[in-house]
Amino acid sequence: LMRTVDYLESRADVRGYAIALAGVSMGCRVGVPCFALDERLRAAAFFVAGAGPYSRFDISEGDPLHADEAFVEELTGPARFAPLTAGRPVYLANGRRDELVGSEAAERLRGLLGEPKTLRWFDGGHGETPPEIFEEARSFLASQLGA
Repeated sequence: LMRTVDYLESRADVRGYAIALAGVSMGCRVGVPCFALDERLRAAAFFVAGAGPYSRFDISEGDPLHADEAFVEELTGPARFAPLTAGRPVYLANGRRDELVGSEAAERLRGLLGEPKTLRWFDGGHGETPPEIFEEARSFLASQLGA
């Protein structure tokens, strides 16, 4: 993702000072760390995201790889990076009936993201984000980027 920002900044037809990131589901798993680490990204919008076990492989506690996998999640997961978003605006929308992410994982990420942040709930599940939520996020990003 960061190499994509490099490429965008190299183009004369792209305003390199006005790049944002949007991620849905697994796009948030990798998007939150990217946004946290790459300050060239001025704002972000994340949909059906959370911080918790859903975002990693489901390896049972008896499996020899369980401790390694949990350690990797601790080092690379959204929870580790979310506080580093402070100072850049984030929009986050979650579904009240999302059985994949779940309200506990969503609330955890919501609490860890830095300010400023705009948090929205919608009535739906993981793949049911209403068009008006995407439109609100688009308007949010446009306003943050001066579009």
